[in-house]
Amino acid sequence: MPEAVAKTFGIETLPIRIARGEGIAGLLDCIFLKIPRKVMDFLRAVRHIRKAKVIVVPGTGILDYFGDRPLGMPFDVFKWCLAAHLAGTRIAFVSVGAGPVGHRLSRWLITSAARMADYRSYRDTASREFMASVGVDTSRESMDPDLAFTLPVPQSANADPSHPLTVGVGVMNYRGWCGFEERGLGISESYLPK
Repeated sequence: MPEAVAKTFGIETLPIRIARGEGIAGLLDCIFLKIPRKVMDFLRAVRHIRKAKVIVVPGTGILDYFGDRPLGMPFDVFKWCLAAHLAGTRIAFVSVGAGPVGHRLSRWLITSAARMADYRSYRDTASREFMASVGVDTSRESMDPDLAFTLPVPQSANADPSHPLTVGVGVMNYRGWCGFEERGLGISESYLPK
């Protein structure tokens, strides 16, 4: 949530997209296929990104698909990258995950966004290979694993039975993308106790 980041770190934040309006504004937005909101959202992105020197997208699976519709997160990533590109703001994808992306329009939006970047590095070989497979030149790009993946592997899980192996997992409040929320809630509820 942007508000939590702003409060914790004392920096200006804003949501990745404009929230759907209510009442007549929401109805008009639906009638016109969300085009007015998408246009306003893009203009808002350009206005804000012009103030920045660089947009940094850190260590997420932001170049993944996750079953979201093309005009969801894939469009949001493309929108912000296009706004930055037009404003002359540098773009860096740092240690990100990529692919697979099944929907053709989603793949185009994500790869177009990646091509606008001034810097790209991937969290794993599979991500870099996926981007190469969809035509992004990865020949000069590095692989910089997420912090947890750079930790050394323990010598043996059974080395000292009085000190069992402990594994820390970063858990976020994520329960699935569009259309998967109900199933995702069940997965999340069974995952957390494990």
